[in-house]
Amino acid sequence: MQLPDVVVDAQLFSQNGDSDPGRLSGILSAPMAEDAFSEISGWPEYAPSPIRELPSLAQAAGIGALLYKDESHRLGLGGAQALGGAYSVLRLSAEILARQIGSHPALSSIRNGAYVDALRRMTVAVASDDPFGLSVAWGAKSAGCQCRVFVPHSAPSTLVDRIAELDAEPIRIDGDEAAAKRACAVAAVSNDWHVVTDSPDDSAQPRFQDVLAGYSVIASEALDVAAGSRPTHVFLPARTGQIAIALAARYQHVLGNRGPRLVLVRSQNENRPGNGRGIPSVTQDILMQAAVASVTVDNRFAGPILATLHERPHGMDGDAFTGTLGALGSAASPALRDLLGITKDSCILTLGDLGVARIPNVSDKDLDRTKISVGKQT
Repeated sequence: MQLPDVVVDAQLFSQNGDSDPGRLSGILSAPMAEDAFSEISGWPEYAPSPIRELPSLAQAAGIGALLYKDESHRLGLGGAQALGGAYSVLRLSAEILARQIGSHPALSSIRNGAYVDALRRMTVAVASDDPFGLSVAWGAKSAGCQCRVFVPHSAPSTLVDRIAELDAEPIRIDGDEAAAKRACAVAAVSNDWHVVTDSPDDSAQPRFQDVLAGYSVIASEALDVAAGSRPTHVFLPARTGQIAIALAARYQHVLGNRGPRLVLVRSQNENRPGNGRGIPSVTQDILMQAAVASVTVDNRFAGPILATLHERPHGMDGDAFTGTLGALGSAASPALRDLLGITKDSCILTLGDLGVARIPNVSDKDLDRTKISVGKQT
């Protein structure tokens, strides 16, 4: 298969080809990530997301291996963002309780309902139109507290229904995601609610650090892969830059300078006016320290490339394919191969970061089809 020229723009952040992780340890420390993995891996609903090999695409790209970490079933919510919000809510609940009882209770005791009477008076709030809002709602239900999820006018009805199914109250705002965030902030101040966000103004905010710790579980799982299959490069959508920060930090904790090179991938229409999906400046700043480069891809090529696969995860479609498309496009470009150090032996990991919550008009029949077998592409 001949890969098309899908990369329309590229920006190199680090001239020497190596990421600069200097700020990462101050935002997400190794103990934070280890605590998150210890807690989350003990949840009854937890299962590590599968890593699928895509050998035909790897061969076409002229690399050793192309790995796709399928996040479409995470906690039954779908999407890599499913872990961060839930973990942050549980950590917040423990902090609130500590002020009342004088010590931090175990998160497992909170999940088991030991403090439900005290926590039912607490309300968390979030503005989101993606799986992060579902994650916050899931965490609130697990803790036994109240939850309000502010969604923009364009949010699909399927997402709103999923929020309600988690016993949270969806509040639709007449505006875009930025308007929903403003409305959430105002309501939280007026009602003494606790805002949980993955897009803060300050990277040192404890709630944001807890979100990153939850996201770092993805990298901890990937690190369990045999050393011979460890990625040399990781291509991630810039849209979910918080996940990229968490993964970069976790790889740095464990592998130091031997970790994979992180490349951010944007779709052409990602930051066009009106889509409400600009990357927060604090996140952008950190990403430029953690990543070696960013590439912009033409997503119109996603469909034809996906059509060549005999089998693919339900979530490997559209936006969820952005990172993989960036990897393929970079590997197909001699100039980018040289800049990014991609060779015939490279192992590239990509992330399916969005689940069914973002797919409009998903029917029960469609949801049934997401129960795929885990294994290699045939």
